[in-house]
Amino acid sequence: MLQVIRKVIGSAGDCQTAKIIGKLNEKKLLERCFKMESSQDFYHLFQPIINTNFPEKPIGYEAFIRNRHEKNPLKIFEKARKNNSLLEIDLHSINCALKYADSSNSAYHLFINIFPSTLVSDAFLALLDKIVNKPVILEINEANEETTIWNNPLLKKNILLLQEHNIKWALDDVGTGQASIQRIFEYQPNYIKLDKYFSNELSARKEKQKVVTFFVDLTKYMGSHFILEGIEKETDLKIAKELGVRNVQGFLFGKPQKEISHPRSDCCASKVN
Repeated sequence: MLQVIRKVIGSAGDCQTAKIIGKLNEKKLLERCFKMESSQDFYHLFQPIINTNFPEKPIGYEAFIRNRHEKNPLKIFEKARKNNSLLEIDLHSINCALKYADSSNSAYHLFINIFPSTLVSDAFLALLDKIVNKPVILEINEANEETTIWNNPLLKKNILLLQEHNIKWALDDVGTGQASIQRIFEYQPNYIKLDKYFSNELSARKEKQKVVTFFVDLTKYMGSHFILEGIEKETDLKIAKELGVRNVQGFLFGKPQKEISHPRSDCCASKVN
């Protein structure tokens, strides 16, 4: 049936076609998402992302999806992958984040983690209208299990569709995947988030400092925003600032919390400058 619709109406990359196809699948999928939401097993934790020049005003918060019955996030997604329910979790996460943003009148951007496979689904494209003009940044991770999806032409079409709708997106965990640099050049993300491995012991590791400097320069050239993840020590933050890093995230500013809270500002002000 979907193949016939695509043939008659046009490519699935076309927004109107995607909406029509998406609605055919949406009812059943939303029923599963509603069941997931009603169970209240899943919830978000929020961690601030700050500009070191203005630490009292975060640029946004990353929304981490969690489960009440499984404390290890990796196991949540491993189980979901086996049960073929990653898409439901991602859509549920997006819907909950949108509700939170609406209810709290949040002035902050919410960075929402999704898998590349979600972005190429018809049901996700049906949600585009809900995301437009919302303070949402989609954070696409580099899961090694989904490496081949980056070669799917539909992924690039849908990322272009996001850009056409002025929906910002971030490439997450850069440095852990197999082709981070290539994807940055090909897909032009609005935000590049360097994995926490590179911030750990940054003050003592010259080679990590060179990597950070490379991404600072690259994002300036591309007009993207650079975020260094995993800052836990003030000494590493000091070096990051000296290297030109402006946007950072990590336990130094606050652990993920159930409610949005202001980060520590003292660690970026009097102790570092």
